[in-house]
Amino acid sequence: MTEQNSNIKIVGRTISPGLVIGPAFVYHGERLEVLAGTYDIEQHQVEDELQCLERAMRTVGEDLRVSSRRIETDTNTKLAAIFEAHEAMLEDPDLRREIHEVVEEELICGAQALTRVFRRWERKFREMSEQTHQQHADDVADLRRRLLREMAGVKTTPLEKMPPGRVLVARRLLPSDTVALPSRSVVGIVVEFGGPGSHAALLAEALEFRPWPKSRR
Repeated sequence: MTEQNSNIKIVGRTISPGLVIGPAFVYHGERLEVLAGTYDIEQHQVEDELQCLERAMRTVGEDLRVSSRRIETDTNTKLAAIFEAHEAMLEDPDLRREIHEVVEEELICGAQALTRVFRRWERKFREMSEQTHQQHADDVADLRRRLLREMAGVKTTPLEKMPPGRVLVARRLLPSDTVALPSRSVVGIVVEFGGPGSHAALLAEALEFRPWPKSRR
């Protein structure tokens, strides 16, 4: 990078007041679909793939309950309902049936079937005009990533290793990303997509990932 273009000005909308200065930590996300696997299976492997899916769903369900309790304890707000809604979505029989049918009919691995179905649901919500539907799309994307992370055996995220005093820069921040942020590392957050009413923004404010947190002066 040359000296002339080392400073880049980005125009955007402020969600919360304040001014911070710090090195950027650019979060690109993970290629979880690749890590979890994309491969064809034989008919006799269908049951194993379905059992693998169910194990991942049970584990993620437990993780969601932990996240819900943590938010309820740390913020004393109703934001725990975000993760309770994710858990309810995970228990949706139509969603599970659709994933199972893709595995059984197309003979592809559980992670690949899960990705296909979840992306379909996410796209359907994003095509709707109301903001609440956009939030549902983020919820679907977040749940997909949680499940793929579990199926890939990924226990940590790059966000958990963020050095202190950084401005987090990401294309989109989802609720599970927000609760994974180390409390002393983030002085500010810049995202390409999101608004004041997004679940990630509400969680970030409640957890005091803001430019002016009094507890960290």
